[in-house]
Amino acid sequence: LEMHLTTVRGKPGGKVWKFKGVATVDGEMAAEAEFTAMMDLPKE
Repeated sequence: LEMHLTTVRGKPGGKVWKFKGVATVDGEMAAEAEFTAMMDLPKE
């Protein structure tokens, strides 16, 4: 299983990021997905 992700949208220091990914098994695509994630790091 290999998973390859790319950043579709997001900027350094930003909280919301969008990703696109493809998973392959023996060179054949097994799954693909687009997802959005939010990071909220605690302030020090």
